[in-house]
Amino acid sequence: MKKARTICGAVIGVAVSGAMMAAVGLAATGTAAYADTVDDVIKDNAWVWGSDAGNAHADGALIVKNDIDSYMRLDLSGIRADARSVTLNMSKKNAANTLKVQRASENLSKDGADTDTAWSESNITWSTKPIASDADAVSVDMAGGNVSFGIDITRLVNDAKAAGDKTMTLRLSTTGTTGSDLYSTRADDGSLRPYVDAAYADDEKPVDLAVKTPFSSYIANGETAQKIVNIKTDDGRYLAVNKSTGAVTTVDSKDNASLFAIYGYDYTASEYDGKGGAQQTTYAIKSLANGKYLTIQNYGTAKNQPYYNMNGNAYEVRATAPAVLWNERFYLHEYAKAGKIAIATHLNSLRDGAEGAQSPVRATDSGMTAVAGDHHVYKYTFEEAPANLLEAHATVNGTNATVQWTPVNGDADASHYSVDGAAVTSADGVLSAAITGLKAGSRTVTVNYANGAAKASDDVTVRVFNHPGVTLSEQQLDAMKEHVAKKEDPWYSDYLRLKNTAPDNTASADFVDTPQEGVGRGDQPGHGNIAYYEKASAAAYFNALEWVVTGEGKYADKTVQILNGWSDKLDILDGRDQILGASLSTDKLINAAEIVRYYDGGYSGYKAADFARFQNLLLNVVYPVIQDGGAPMNANGNWDVIPINTMIAIGVATDNAEIYDNAVNMYKSPYINGSIVNYVSDWGQTAESARDQAHGQLGVGAMGDICAIAEQQGDDLWGLENNKLAKAYNWAAQYNMFSGEGELKAQPIDNIFGRTDNWAKWSTMEEQGVYRGQLRPIYETALAHYSKVPGVDTTWMAKAAAASRPEGFVHYDNLNFDTLTSYNGKAEKAGTTKPYFQIRTRIAPWYQTAWNAIAQYGEVPEGSNSITGGVLPKNYTTETTDSYFTTRSDGTVAVGAKQKDATVYRLVTNADETYSVQDATTGKYLSVGEKAADGTNPITASADKVGENEKFAMTSWIGISYLSHDGRMVEQTVIGDDASCATDRPDVTKCAPALRLGAAATPAAAADTKTANWLQFTYHDAVKVPGDDENTGNNSGSGSNNSGSNNNGNAGSTNANGSNGQNGTKPNGGNTSGNGSNAANGKTDVQGNASGNSARLSRTGASVIGVTALAVIALTAGIALSLRRKAQ
Repeated sequence: MKKARTICGAVIGVAVSGAMMAAVGLAATGTAAYADTVDDVIKDNAWVWGSDAGNAHADGALIVKNDIDSYMRLDLSGIRADARSVTLNMSKKNAANTLKVQRASENLSKDGADTDTAWSESNITWSTKPIASDADAVSVDMAGGNVSFGIDITRLVNDAKAAGDKTMTLRLSTTGTTGSDLYSTRADDGSLRPYVDAAYADDEKPVDLAVKTPFSSYIANGETAQKIVNIKTDDGRYLAVNKSTGAVTTVDSKDNASLFAIYGYDYTASEYDGKGGAQQTTYAIKSLANGKYLTIQNYGTAKNQPYYNMNGNAYEVRATAPAVLWNERFYLHEYAKAGKIAIATHLNSLRDGAEGAQSPVRATDSGMTAVAGDHHVYKYTFEEAPANLLEAHATVNGTNATVQWTPVNGDADASHYSVDGAAVTSADGVLSAAITGLKAGSRTVTVNYANGAAKASDDVTVRVFNHPGVTLSEQQLDAMKEHVAKKEDPWYSDYLRLKNTAPDNTASADFVDTPQEGVGRGDQPGHGNIAYYEKASAAAYFNALEWVVTGEGKYADKTVQILNGWSDKLDILDGRDQILGASLSTDKLINAAEIVRYYDGGYSGYKAADFARFQNLLLNVVYPVIQDGGAPMNANGNWDVIPINTMIAIGVATDNAEIYDNAVNMYKSPYINGSIVNYVSDWGQTAESARDQAHGQLGVGAMGDICAIAEQQGDDLWGLENNKLAKAYNWAAQYNMFSGEGELKAQPIDNIFGRTDNWAKWSTMEEQGVYRGQLRPIYETALAHYSKVPGVDTTWMAKAAAASRPEGFVHYDNLNFDTLTSYNGKAEKAGTTKPYFQIRTRIAPWYQTAWNAIAQYGEVPEGSNSITGGVLPKNYTTETTDSYFTTRSDGTVAVGAKQKDATVYRLVTNADETYSVQDATTGKYLSVGEKAADGTNPITASADKVGENEKFAMTSWIGISYLSHDGRMVEQTVIGDDASCATDRPDVTKCAPALRLGAAATPAAAADTKTANWLQFTYHDAVKVPGDDENTGNNSGSGSNNSGSNNNGNAGSTNANGSNGQNGTKPNGGNTSGNGSNAANGKTDVQGNASGNSARLSRTGASVIGVTALAVIALTAGIALSLRRKAQ
């Protein structure tokens, strides 16, 4: 058990509004939990400006700037003379500045001297402001944006009190030329108002209430009651629960009080570092009167009900929750000497990143509440009481299970317990029973306790899961292996993509892994290093697939090495977006482990002890981070479905029915933002469909992965809500294949939080990035299921799957290679699968992903991207410049068309596993010409057949791929006769990027490629190619069930990495595996673009300067899920 942790940095009362933190990322810091608030200490506060008429400004702000000062008067009577520390707590927005705090006169000034007139909020002016002293002035650096912070004013207060002053005026100022807005006592949001607290020498510093951890897993310890208590308030009254309503009030007698079970969730994998996040100890409180947990969430059934239990500005704490999730987690701070405990809740503040704010919980005769802006400490006495409560947990290992529980009322006599005939033993405060000979499936085991009149029992589900049984079954892996052995397409083509095109050696036994002790995703605080985890998880999974296909032990050895390395070293996943960091990559690790542990009897080099350490990683490092979905961040639905997907996988991999059931229940719950009930509309549009297509498709794909795992275990989640998920796949596919204008139903989608800000509800399409047509690798798995379900329309998902087949590697956020693993349509001979596509540049200003950039180069009709009318507008357009390549009459391949008029090309896999690109209109192949004086070679669509000059190697990376020939990279240069073509602001009507083979060698690392060279494939339906005996287009496969679907429009689709169209930035921790940057303002959203998508070219003449010779071909959609809170 870890040492007790002092709550010296816990924030009581800085409960910042979730909507505000969502919009601006407020970092909360503030009062230590043991310091008490001084009531009504701030009497006056106002600001004055030297550039206006000089009148006082008494509003919601206290502005500081080089020509704006703010003043505040404090009543010192409530602060004892022995105060050890006095802190002025404030919140601000806007610019970063150094704030200077000085004592000032209580009176107005005139001509530089004091007057006898006391200043007030109504009479202070710039010319009469009080004179300030530099003696004991205090300075504090305020970070930019919205932050809360504390100012130590102890010396200033002591000086004033020593002088006999009853009040003290403070001048707040800065020399900065850009203003900072501090919140005043009149701020609308009470949690942002300034307040003062004082700590004294005799104060007791609280610690987290100690948590006993008798079991080896976080969840088993968390769901075992620590103690049974009556809870008494400081005024001697007891808490009681109304059994029917769940209301918690106080009564005057213990006889009328309710009993409560206290649960502790203690992260034991590493010491808590005081930086917020899932590693904090939290507690749940269950009423034994009605069996429900205390919560601040509304568990009513009314339509469009408020998310929280609110009564005015107070959050009501009620015993109404059926299970423990984020809003049932409280903080219990123990004052051991006093025998008291303070209860706090997070309200709607965010958990991760800066330490989440806490607000005190108060109980009175009228209810139990918490109020933002209340900074007091309310203390309770927990009086332990006997109760016959038995809570059992099961651990499954193969066909055997161990059922364990802690003693009822301390009775550890094994003879008082029975378990379905199994022997019961007692050791170290834990009772156990072993059950053997289990078969696949679930069974209920009942534990009984009897000791005289005292009786108790508990039912525990023991489930033996199918293995391998996460995303892929034994049968699927066998089929994959057989098809590849026979060189049958499309499996074989996707296997070649796995073998030859995965980035950074991730599908190679030569992959070099770098396990880390800590991995953080998103803004600091956090460890960074997320790229290591992403690449390692992909490499583990890809090598496991290679082992299945080839049978070569070197691939299994690499998978085992990766799994063991991270199992032995990783002990914390942190950062502001730790929920996503812990989910997206772990999913691939679990799939890899299931394969080498179980496929064909399991790989002999992966020992039972190895797998047990991996299970420990899942249970005690990963699960605590993801257990509540996205609720700790008040996040969009993707933040729910992504951790739910990993959670259900953990349930299977650890044979933990409780975790598995938790995931299934969350997926189906009306109280989860990302559930199938709330995230997908009745017509298939998801909550994030209008945001951008990376987020829109990522959520749909994660839902499909959840359903696929459940299907392996015999549970049907695909069919929920009348197969509603199929509609989501079709909606995403139809829109991204450029169809639906004037017909596809689309409208702003609500969320359960009631948020309407532009990071949670979108009224225009592609509001945060225009990436239409960039297909994610999500359609094969869904099609494999739904194509076999009678009556389910699969028209558009079938089109999307066929167009992008074989999937290959697309993005680290996906499993990838689903054609290889999941396709279940007809088999064809090798080489048949030849995807058709249009090629798009990624160079700005031709490539546009922000509406302001699109409007800059052409007309975007007003309202043409709005969905408030209920359908995708007829005049919807996302292009105003040419950004797609065409083949010119001389064979030059250069940008010269918009999507609908662009040349269609075809990717051909050659017998030697190289690739050729064929113009589908002329039948000509892209060919490398003679080397020029500058060491580069022209590339033209001019060859009638494939020879050595028409063969290219291809490598994929985060949704993009790059081509090389003879060890050199294909690159783009800007051609044209206009002088602007040689500048960084070319005239797009006179200049165009064109393809050449560069002089530079292919870099070893994908991160060393350059955005300015990337190309994007927008997949297209098959077309007739001259010279073909028949149209040998993509394998349409999987027998789609077409029933009245909308078939209008151009059926093209894009697979590419949709990243920031304006100022992409490389993320912290060297992450090179995602991009998802905000297209409008260039702020990094998920993993960050390796070098910025709209980097302009520096040119001398027509050649690119300082750019690695590279042509990157974006194969599929690759924007990463937003990791910033603003982008949730």
